[in-house]
Amino acid sequence: MDMPPINFIDIYDEILNPKAPIFLIDGMIEDITTGIIFGETGSGKTFVALSLACSVVTGEPWAGHNVNRQGPVIYFAGEGRQGIYRRVAAWEKLHGVAIPAGNLFRPEGIVEFSSQGAKMVTEAVDLIADQHGTPAMIVIDTMARALPADSDENSNKDMRAFIKLIDNLRDRYSCVAVIVHHTGHRASERLRGSSSIKAAMDWEYFVDRGKFKCTKMKDAEEPPEISYKLESIGNSAVVIFGGAIKSAGPKLAKYDKVALAILGEESKKHGDRLVSESDWREIFLPLHHHESKDTNRKAFERARDNLMKAGLVHFDGERFSVLGQSGQSGTSPG
Repeated sequence: MDMPPINFIDIYDEILNPKAPIFLIDGMIEDITTGIIFGETGSGKTFVALSLACSVVTGEPWAGHNVNRQGPVIYFAGEGRQGIYRRVAAWEKLHGVAIPAGNLFRPEGIVEFSSQGAKMVTEAVDLIADQHGTPAMIVIDTMARALPADSDENSNKDMRAFIKLIDNLRDRYSCVAVIVHHTGHRASERLRGSSSIKAAMDWEYFVDRGKFKCTKMKDAEEPPEISYKLESIGNSAVVIFGGAIKSAGPKLAKYDKVALAILGEESKKHGDRLVSESDWREIFLPLHHHESKDTNRKAFERARDNLMKAGLVHFDGERFSVLGQSGQSGTSPG
């Protein structure tokens, strides 16, 4: 088979004329990418993936984000195939939107994504594209069911070969490819199998106990976590997304927390007055428990700077207070 000619692009021209990312789902999923949605068994990852497919087919916003390109979806369901229509019906009832004919398709059986299987998929999807339009999305649910029988999820070689076949389909139809996968055995926020899987993804979302979290976004800013729940409707259930989950705040080291507690207590002890650095440091240093006075001093300065950087401490140029106490407004130290 002859290789196509190699064409080079001048990066200088790209710098002069930068292209903004084009999203299929605003701020969530960039168009013409390959990504993965993963979670433990029973986490609702298939409900999430199916809701995504329904939104792309209908143009209904997904997780509160607009769909920028509506189009057919090919859904390769390897598990629970007979219940797909019930899940779709539940989604329709919740949203009050009907899935139009000729837009959401699934194969009758399990499709194996070997070289031969991918060739057969291409031929079948080409027919759908001719009759109903080029798919905007292809979903493989789950990776384990779509892999050839002799493939090993822990093999970099096997996983690269599998993902290459998916990428070829994505490029052929200029669509988004979504893979649904399971978590690893001991790390709940880690994909099962070879590290090459995550490396090859353009984006990655983790579905876990009511939280929908972006764990990789290759070329755009990671969106905030979103809450979700599964609600029974009819003979099935449907995923309902909530709002963005507020951050729990900056992560603090042990002695950052010690320094913050000291400052808060000293401020309250003196009627919410601002505290001098020398008074704050004097109480902190014995608690650091290091033989070197210089090490203890540096530990205090590091904690002080970390708290200020995190926006947890107010400094008026002379004295300190914990933000949220009356001292933050610059109360006279008296």
